[in-house]
Amino acid sequence: MRTSNLRMTVILARCQKRGVSLSPGEQGTIRLTPPGVLPSHLKELLTAHKADILKLFTAPPADFLSEAPCTTCGSWERWSWLDGRELCRVCLVLDFAPMTLRHDAA
Repeated sequence: MRTSNLRMTVILARCQKRGVSLSPGEQGTIRLTPPGVLPSHLKELLTAHKADILKLFTAPPADFLSEAPCTTCGSWERWSWLDGRELCRVCLVLDFAPMTLRHDAA
């Protein structure tokens, strides 16, 4: 597990805590709404993780929110796989961890 992966989810949570939403901007940029709210060190961290953040913008949305956060990245977002597995959206999109989080035996 790369520590930078965990750090990116913390960075996104800090933006949300400050009331800032992120969206894809023009020509591969990240738009911050409202602008001018984040401190410079947080903006620098967003820039450092821009490629991964942009991957999350283009991935399909989560099917549901889990009852517990992912132990790898801290995300609550999950995709339902056809065979019953729950896949962490963030980990799968950013290739943080193996695909299977949980498989309920029938």
